[in-house]
Amino acid sequence: AKQAPGPKPSLAMLVLDGCRATLFFFLLEFMLWSVRHNPRRLTAVGLLGAHITGFMYAGAFGVMQEIAPFKKSAPLVFFVVIVAVITLLGGTMVADWARNVALKRSGAGEESGRWEQQCVHSEHEFIAFCVGLLITQFWRKVITGVVPSFHGIQKNSSSSQVLALFVVAMTTAAAMFVVAKMKPHAQEIGERSLRAVCLTAQVLAMAAAWSFLFWGKWQFWLATGISNITVTDVLHAVLSQAFIFNFVAFAFILFFYRLQLRFGSNFEDMFLMLNSIIALSWEGVCIVVIYETVKVFKAGPVMTVVYKALFAAALCALLLPAWMWYILPNSHAGQHAHGHGHGDDA
Repeated sequence: AKQAPGPKPSLAMLVLDGCRATLFFFLLEFMLWSVRHNPRRLTAVGLLGAHITGFMYAGAFGVMQEIAPFKKSAPLVFFVVIVAVITLLGGTMVADWARNVALKRSGAGEESGRWEQQCVHSEHEFIAFCVGLLITQFWRKVITGVVPSFHGIQKNSSSSQVLALFVVAMTTAAAMFVVAKMKPHAQEIGERSLRAVCLTAQVLAMAAAWSFLFWGKWQFWLATGISNITVTDVLHAVLSQAFIFNFVAFAFILFFYRLQLRFGSNFEDMFLMLNSIIALSWEGVCIVVIYETVKVFKAGPVMTVVYKALFAAALCALLLPAWMWYILPNSHAGQHAHGHGHGDDA
């Protein structure tokens, strides 16, 4: 497997990324508390904050997998997955304790119940996002013998390894279905059992999404056989992947949505996986466009960061109003009509 050169993972980077991720976690919990009186803002902060926090923790624990001694063997790479699960669940347990204290002081009600539900939903989101990536990185270590960086160009010239990652993705998706079917039985046992099963299904959904994403990147370079990669080739790669994943994922979303309407089944974890594949593929397009556009200015390190921030802000200014005015209201209405689930986030 081959990636574009980038900053070398180090202990200092791990500490910095870990502190940043923890800061965003506390900021997310504080923001959810601050907007608990406004249902629409609560949903917006919960969704956006969970994805940002998930990216932060994925970066931190991803670096941990890439440094010594963890990168030396697959069991040590998987040990990082266990460390991440314990750390993130520990953080959410502290947050859950704080919420219980706050509820005792303010009194329980519809507003408090909605706030607590959104907090749990957001925590599950960022845990699944992070742990799903770490599991995929573990399987890529098993397949290739190294821990590939999840940044930069993802290239693999071995057809057997590309096929192996596709098998991993399909197997993980199948495991997600099996775990999701256990939800009614878990609900009979109790709330904690249901939370555990839901979180496990979401983790498997995100692991499958990350696996399909990296498989698509590997498959493109294998199919095209391009060796001397240019900026144009990279743009072709990310755009091709985004459009193909868009078409295939939307087709499956419509298929499972019709099944859900006809048979009353709940495919929220499947929708989470498919939506994530679409989102991550377009995220790759945005990153390449912003990075290559900034290079045109030939600025120094500080101004490069400033330009990247400005382009990212411009992109948010273009997309967020549409999300706030149309997608979020429909999502919020769906949550009231059918209950709070990942399928509503589509």
